[in-house]
Amino acid sequence: MNNTGPVRRADLYLRAEYPEFETTIYRIEQNRFLIYIENLKKDFDVINVQFEKKLKPLLTRAKLTKKKPKIFLEIIPSMSDSEISKGLEGILMTKSEWINLLAIKFPTINFYKITDDTGVINIHIANYRIKEGDTTKYVFLDKSSRRLLEDFIYQYKSPMGFNIVIDEFEDKPALIPGYQKDDDFAFVYVKNLVSKPFFTQRDESLWYDNVDHIFQGSFKKKDLFFFNENEYNCYVDFSVFPNVDLRYHLLLYQVIYLTPPLEKRIDIWLKTMRITRNEFIELIVRERIKLVLTQDNARYDLNFMNEIYELMPNSIVSKRAVSCLQQCDIIELSDNYIFNTTECIQELKYVCEISSKFAKVDSKFIYDIAVWPIKARRNSFEILQRSGIMSASLYGVNMIIDNPPSKNISEAGDFLLKVYSPSIHLAHALNATYFPFQGEGGYTDGDYADMMGKLLNFFKFSTLHNFKEFTDTETFLQKGNNFISPINLIMVNDFDSILDFEDILNKELAFPNGRRLIETLSSLSPKEQSEKIAYYNEEIMRFLKKKDMFGKTLDFSVQSLNAMLGFSTGLPTGPVLTAIKLGGNKFFKHFSPIRHIMEKIEQAMESNIDRKNIHFLSKINRAVKLKN
Repeated sequence: MNNTGPVRRADLYLRAEYPEFETTIYRIEQNRFLIYIENLKKDFDVINVQFEKKLKPLLTRAKLTKKKPKIFLEIIPSMSDSEISKGLEGILMTKSEWINLLAIKFPTINFYKITDDTGVINIHIANYRIKEGDTTKYVFLDKSSRRLLEDFIYQYKSPMGFNIVIDEFEDKPALIPGYQKDDDFAFVYVKNLVSKPFFTQRDESLWYDNVDHIFQGSFKKKDLFFFNENEYNCYVDFSVFPNVDLRYHLLLYQVIYLTPPLEKRIDIWLKTMRITRNEFIELIVRERIKLVLTQDNARYDLNFMNEIYELMPNSIVSKRAVSCLQQCDIIELSDNYIFNTTECIQELKYVCEISSKFAKVDSKFIYDIAVWPIKARRNSFEILQRSGIMSASLYGVNMIIDNPPSKNISEAGDFLLKVYSPSIHLAHALNATYFPFQGEGGYTDGDYADMMGKLLNFFKFSTLHNFKEFTDTETFLQKGNNFISPINLIMVNDFDSILDFEDILNKELAFPNGRRLIETLSSLSPKEQSEKIAYYNEEIMRFLKKKDMFGKTLDFSVQSLNAMLGFSTGLPTGPVLTAIKLGGNKFFKHFSPIRHIMEKIEQAMESNIDRKNIHFLSKINRAVKLKN
């Protein structure tokens, strides 16, 4: 009997809790197993109690042993880190979870219902006839589809039996959602998948078709339909609390990943930001905004979501696709982690025990931090499979923070870390800057975002290629998933239309200029920041005065070049300045014979970071100003 799934899963749970363990699974009898820990030297009784009470699934006939058995039927290989999702082996599921899974994974098979006898699950499939004009068509389970279904059931490796039952009907049976009672047996019927939004069906297929490849490392974030690793983006969560005006995000980023509010019509929410429905849709069509749904679709404005799917299918990302993204991120992070080998993990245990004596910190706390990427990989799949990223706190970096901030709030810091963890992990998976929410009375998750973001970045850059640079400098912590407060640095003009704002801050202009500007300012001390902003504003005013003097046809790049060459100090300009002025004219700028000259002028002008920032701010001065 191929019933090893629950035992291999229990062994994985043990190795997720204790990543340093090397184990061997022995089949002692047909349905009885022993798990021997090769490198356990002490604390067997403590670990055994934890295994029995916390780690081992119910009815799993496996026990830990101190001694290697001399007599056994066979050795069962442990589940490797690349096999965790394969066939959903050993994962306990309800009947409704089974029927939904099968209907999604095998969309061409006509699943009807699931029933269960003692220890046996019956999968009912409907064969039926349908009339198409004058002909009658017979719809049935073909041999090829049956073989694929049987292979999948075999991979589950369950002690339960599975029967494929063919129910014959004259007509297509009605698919009744939910549970029905009949003769004291509980039937679970297929939920009518046609009623699900198309983007939900697409993303559920994305998960089930690719999750095995994700664990094997052959499907990565860059392969997701909505993710572009070369774009500079941010993530902002409007699901519960208000946040920064979208105009700030448009200024600084190419793409805004946005979670809309729950239980609220989009139109009502948009009014609070002085944005119309059509304007918001236009920003999505321009690929400046993508909608990220982290919870069940029923909690969002589904009419609006369906409308967006019709216009821009890749701009709406539902719960299952978010799970794909998060699983990819964890796998890539653990694959690249510098200490991800069994030998390193075992040595880390030893190093942490020695370090704890000097640091006077619990060695387990240090060790849990050091092996978090490995534990997250082994624990995340079942959580994402069932609940999605909203349960990220069950495997997230919040679990390895010992001193959570709790300023001016009544809730315990560790509880708030759990609440805020999903958004931080989502932002990290997107390689995005996270914008903390802005609640009433200054209520924000900023401190928590900063702490978790830095930890995630530490693991992200703890690779063979980046570790030296990471330990030499903390520059990495200023990039990627750190949170910033542009509202404290930048003031946007109160435009009547956000599209007028966007016309000035188009996607090409915003990047890389917005990123460079904010990185320049965020790397400075408060005093240096104030001095830099004052300098920028003074230069911008000087440029704007020159614009009035030279006329509207002169491009800002010419003014910047004038400043670089010292023209503003009164040096003789002669024919060179005249030629440059003409070159600044928009007509000549696009005139082919001098296009390369203008490219050189632009390139020369942008040779200095401050000049680049001033040039960018000059171009967007009508929309945005730096606060003095």
